[in-house]
Amino acid sequence: MDWVSLAVFIVGCSALDRFRGRETAVAAGVSKVAYGVFVALCLSGWDYQNWHTYAAGALFAAGSAPGWGNPIGAVLTRTEMPANTYQGWQKFKLVQTNVTAALLVRGLIWGAPVALMWFLQPGALQWFVPAVTMPLAFTAAPYLARKFVPAVTDRWAIMEHIRGGVFGALTGVAKAWI
Repeated sequence: MDWVSLAVFIVGCSALDRFRGRETAVAAGVSKVAYGVFVALCLSGWDYQNWHTYAAGALFAAGSAPGWGNPIGAVLTRTEMPANTYQGWQKFKLVQTNVTAALLVRGLIWGAPVALMWFLQPGALQWFVPAVTMPLAFTAAPYLARKFVPAVTDRWAIMEHIRGGVFGALTGVAKAWI
């Protein structure tokens, strides 16, 4: 991946993460699929003619679907995760009491489904990239937003841009190394 493609990918991921976020005018299903297909296009080497690309995009979109507000809100507001707002995936004590663990697991839930593409394309390691890069981006973004974004702004919205940008940078660099 050349520098221009990497820059476009980072900016695209930042914008698409925000578009699929809360309180946007873009329909949730459309924005999630658009983000997934964009990521899958990058991972496939921009192969828009292969159905695997669109299957990977759908898997990425599916991983983004379950709720995640509880740990992100806790980081952004410097509070504990309220027990009455645990998400459906927060069944175990570790992800109920440890915000960083909860963010890592939620990022894994988002990125890991794309790795199922390996069964359709054995040896295609690029499909494992989101399973590594999304947990890192998902965990880093709320802390970065809390540290660098003034409290008077919509930290959540900016955090979504940050998460997409970090994910795009990590994914683009990882794809270049594979």
